[in-house]
Amino acid sequence: MHGETTIRTWTKLGNTASNGSSTITLLEQVDWSIGSQIIIATTGDFLSQQESEVRRIMNISSDGLTLTLDEPLRYTHLGVTLDLNATWIDIRGEVGLLSHNIIFQDEFAVQTCYLGRYGEEIGSDQFGATIMVSQDMITANGTQQVILRLSNVELTNPNNIVENNAVAGSTHYGYWYRLLDTPSGASFALYPNYSPYTQPFGRFYNNSVHSSGRFGVWIYPQYSPTIYGNPSPPQAVFDGIVSWKNRKGFEWVKSNAIQIRNAFAFDNNDVGISCITAFDYQSRWRSSLLGNGSSVVDSVIIGDTGGSSNPIIPLVAGLVGRQML
Repeated sequence: MHGETTIRTWTKLGNTASNGSSTITLLEQVDWSIGSQIIIATTGDFLSQQESEVRRIMNISSDGLTLTLDEPLRYTHLGVTLDLNATWIDIRGEVGLLSHNIIFQDEFAVQTCYLGRYGEEIGSDQFGATIMVSQDMITANGTQQVILRLSNVELTNPNNIVENNAVAGSTHYGYWYRLLDTPSGASFALYPNYSPYTQPFGRFYNNSVHSSGRFGVWIYPQYSPTIYGNPSPPQAVFDGIVSWKNRKGFEWVKSNAIQIRNAFAFDNNDVGISCITAFDYQSRWRSSLLGNGSSVVDSVIIGDTGGSSNPIIPLVAGLVGRQML
């Protein structure tokens, strides 16, 4: 279903919006309507989920950049760019439009929603969406070759495209690749011999995540990409992730052939980027680990950018490569 289009459904703050302010300045022009509801995302730490604020637009400047709100802000929302040794770091809260032409609302508060039937659509896409207050946000369960844009994502099949998303204020995970031995839920009856954790990788490009309670990106419990049975496949490349002020920026567990490329991980509480594997797992997949093993390339990890009110001292490290017995 497609409703009336807008220039954009979300943007970022052009300047910092301080607590007590009744106006916000946007980074990009919008054509939203007076009376529409918006959400201003938290830019606090991994425990700041309550700092995302919903407001209604009372007035819009002629250039579409300044919004007057119905109530003053309770929290400060950052909109700054830092220059750290010629590395430019963007720390800006997202502002999303909540008033849309088409609204889907579930009547029953059940975890499985429509008991897996939503996962039977092949080749679907989602774009221009702003989603809030949902247990798993967007869950791609039992889907193949789905394209997800502008949404918060949990994936149970790696052979999907995830690009140009902004995730903020999740209580647990920003992007979770939950890859199991077999499909879960109602999808198991449809694909009992399907193995999600060995499927080829789709695409993960130009996504951001911040202020998540646990992980910005989490690959768990495992991932061993293959292509038509080839034991040494091309690497699954996570390109251009920006992960900040989460508990952990990016972590993958018991996975081989994972590459983190062009990443920015900063101001994360425990660790910036972490790889956790196991000795038995490493021996089992030694051919692909040695030939196309996990790596972090062309990336920047910063413990504390100085943009927070309190110093950030990562509890573990910036970059971790860990093995388990």
